[in-house]
Amino acid sequence: MAIDGDRSMQITAQKFVAKMIILGMFIIGAFIMAPLTAFATPLVSAAWLSEQLDDENIIVIDLRNKIDNGNYETFLEGYIPGAIHSNYLTDGWRVAAMALLGCCLKQKNLKA
Repeated sequence: MAIDGDRSMQITAQKFVAKMIILGMFIIGAFIMAPLTAFATPLVSAAWLSEQLDDENIIVIDLRNKIDNGNYETFLEGYIPGAIHSNYLTDGWRVAAMALLGCCLKQKNLKA
């Protein structure tokens, strides 16, 4: 009986170690990605956008969602003039690309 108990204990220990390795990989990934997000910059400057607001070829989409405490009501409290509200989580913006959920749609898939 001791042999079966030892085997059971060994399997439990292996499962624990496997879970710790996976957890460690997530933590390391978070430390790697955090600095990369610090370097994220807007596509255009506020000054450029301000100069382009009357251009009918420019469309500003204000993406908000519950993750950042945003919704249509918060959009109405303050937004870029002429911007269109859209919910990132529910309006089809979250797509999977190469098994990564949360990627944005490609330009060819956008519809006016």
